[in-house]
Amino acid sequence: MISKNNHQGATLVELIISIGIMGVLIGATISNFHGGNKNESVRLAARLGETVLRQAQTMTLTGALTSGSFPSGGYGARFDIAAPTIIRLFADSNNNHVFDANEEVADERRQLPANASFALGGSLDVVFSSPEGTVFFNGADAPDTQAILFNAAGSPITKSVIIYRLSGQVRVQ
Repeated sequence: MISKNNHQGATLVELIISIGIMGVLIGATISNFHGGNKNESVRLAARLGETVLRQAQTMTLTGALTSGSFPSGGYGARFDIAAPTIIRLFADSNNNHVFDANEEVADERRQLPANASFALGGSLDVVFSSPEGTVFFNGADAPDTQAILFNAAGSPITKSVIIYRLSGQVRVQ
């Protein structure tokens, strides 16, 4: 009579290889998840920049009141390179088309998502003036466009918010 030795189960080597493969897969998944979060921070930051600009434009065009009156210069957004994670909405009350310390609209300081910031060659004030709808960049009606670059530490992704002075269009690219 022939006896069969029917061994079932995995050897120690097979078990170690399986655990190693699972470890590599889990590590890749976690790494990809963190990279996705950084990329999403960039997208959210650019959308927030676009939102603040559109809010300033809408407040100007609808005649929104701040402290009981409409600011003579309209509303604007301040991108200060000294604080590249904060965007301020302001009311240009003295009609000089730039941000002054006492012009920030209460409770309208927006913080960008974690690790995200904007980059510019210098601080930028974008003012939407009423009634003609003129757009001013740092108090001047030139150049024709202005771009604000958004990025995040450790992310290769960048997004730009572009403002077209002549049409008032604001878009994310």
